[in-house]
Amino acid sequence: MSTFIIFGATGAVGGFLLPQLLARGERIHAPSRNPSTAAAAGVTWTHGDLYGEEAKVHFVAHLRDEQKFESVDDLVAQMHRDCDEARRRLRGS
Repeated sequence: MSTFIIFGATGAVGGFLLPQLLARGERIHAPSRNPSTAAAAGVTWTHGDLYGEEAKVHFVAHLRDEQKFESVDDLVAQMHRDCDEARRRLRGS
């Protein structure tokens, strides 16, 4: 079981991913502007809003090009490979 933080969990993409990840037994944490009205059960909702906030992102390396996945399982597997590769590059090995 993995833990996912889903930003935009009440939107189109998040609404597509949440039920599939929950069905796999994954732990989900999701910030929402109004967590008391968020509908998905089994999600740990917290108050959060990124709109209007400044976010600083520092890119270290390009991991891969965009790709289409046949299933959520394929997407999650690639996300794990991406995390492993990112950790390897950040360690410098």
